[in-house]
Amino acid sequence: MIERLSVDFVRKLFYLLTNGNAQIKFHTICMQNQNREMATNRPIEFGLKLLAYNIFYRIPLIRDIPIGRSIGKEYLTRQYLRLPVEDLASEILENPAVVCDLKHTLFLPVLTQNGLYEKLEKEFRIQGFARMRRKLQNSCSSIDEIYQRLNQGLEVNLSPTRELELAYENLIPNRYIIRLLDIAAYHDVKIYLTVDSPYPSSFFESLLQRHDIAFCSLLVSSETQNKKREMVRKLGLSHFGIVSADFNHFIRPLVKAGGKPIYYRAPVQLMKDARHPRISSDFKERYDAVCGARVFSGRKRPAFSYELGYLCAGPLVYSLFSLFEDAYTVCYASRHSEFAKLVGSRAVCTRSAVQKPLPGEIQVLDTGIDPQGFARYLQKLRHMYPDTCFRVISLKQVSGSSIAPLTGFFTNASSEMTDGIRDFCRDYSKYTQNDPISIQDGVRLYRCGCENMQAQLKLQSCAVQLRPAAQM
Repeated sequence: MIERLSVDFVRKLFYLLTNGNAQIKFHTICMQNQNREMATNRPIEFGLKLLAYNIFYRIPLIRDIPIGRSIGKEYLTRQYLRLPVEDLASEILENPAVVCDLKHTLFLPVLTQNGLYEKLEKEFRIQGFARMRRKLQNSCSSIDEIYQRLNQGLEVNLSPTRELELAYENLIPNRYIIRLLDIAAYHDVKIYLTVDSPYPSSFFESLLQRHDIAFCSLLVSSETQNKKREMVRKLGLSHFGIVSADFNHFIRPLVKAGGKPIYYRAPVQLMKDARHPRISSDFKERYDAVCGARVFSGRKRPAFSYELGYLCAGPLVYSLFSLFEDAYTVCYASRHSEFAKLVGSRAVCTRSAVQKPLPGEIQVLDTGIDPQGFARYLQKLRHMYPDTCFRVISLKQVSGSSIAPLTGFFTNASSEMTDGIRDFCRDYSKYTQNDPISIQDGVRLYRCGCENMQAQLKLQSCAVQLRPAAQM
């Protein structure tokens, strides 16, 4: 029966079923990537799954239930499987031009606009700044005009310079989309970048130059006095690709103008689609943005152990830094471990006695890597420094869980999980300007993934034991 349908009818039906909304579009892409041959070899099964997506993801409230998508419980990057960038590029190369949405696609904000304004309010120490700035936000007005009205309303004398600096630091380059545009530029596809923002074009040009992004034209709403889709319409393009994470307000309207949709679901949205433990809202905003940019950008699919290290173990390790701020701290860890490299001058990492004068009171972090060795180490410290008061912090007691998954991070043993922990700590520090993470938030994320992290350790241990036998 399927064979009797015309090719044109099948194409129209497929387009209708795969472009109902942003969720249907993305999850259809993931299904195709997980099994490239399903549509050809098992068309009925593929069609039924497609219909199920259309039913589930069209029902309000129901479609937002994160079934099978919990941080630390499921292997999320196996579900969120994007096209390899080279395959996606082939869709662009069918067009002589491409328009790309700059914000949330080419660059990924760490803070929302409201989060940015609240951070500025704390820095300026001007009550009501965030509320007034939010009220005056208009992407078709310049940032200078906005601050002029803001100064009048609050009776202050502020310059937009600090906001521009913080906004610049707040954007993470999306390497997946950058690579996509590199391929397009190499094949002489004209690239038009567009953004709704009150910031000047010089702000975005600096970002683009910093990351060596080639483009034909940059369209900014504050200078054209038009929103992004109107700016694209005025270009007069008849055949072009549309790269954007904004399905409803950018892709869908421009498809009617002849554009070919190339939907990129924002990594931060993928994080929001997953069930979280109960963590603080301020941290969750930063956590979703930083984690999404690294783990779910689509540039490569990380191993499950790396994902767990990044999403669950990394925040706990980073939260430990807050313990070192108010007291001299000695950590029972290898001096050459990844932990020691990250801690830097915040604390002393060693498994041998400290050979220098100590203050009257110090805290010692028991990382749990060698209980008997730590007991001897602490006894030696107390013997060498009888006048010093030692306060012991047990990582096992702090976490309330097994700390076996963290051992390699403190002992310099390499693994994908250790790489994930290290990368999270570096990324979070870099893109939040060293914002702290509370111990409570770190512990809750760690507990979510602890069971799976232990299971991954067992799998790796079995693989190591079986390898010599396989080689014989």
